[in-house]
Amino acid sequence: MPIPPFHRLLRPVLQLAAGEDITRRSAIDAMIQQLRLTPEEAEQRLPSGKLVIGDRAGWAMSFLTKAVEIIEDLQAALAQFAEIATDLKR
Repeated sequence: MPIPPFHRLLRPVLQLAAGEDITRRSAIDAMIQQLRLTPEEAEQRLPSGKLVIGDRAGWAMSFLTKAVEIIEDLQAALAQFAEIATDLKR
């Protein structure tokens, strides 16, 4: 089975993170198991020498981390907006 692109790992990594604190290593190990990669597939490397599955799981984690930061910023902005709106009503 070819290793899927990182965007196909977003949901599995998110589901893993929803159940427990994860590290890059634990995400890689979980993706290897979940995708049922053979040892040869799990050891595939990019020209840079990085593990393909490690690179893809790492990108998925990075994108999810950024998404959380964006959501938190939006929530803070909405809270400020609500506070201003409440003050204007007075």
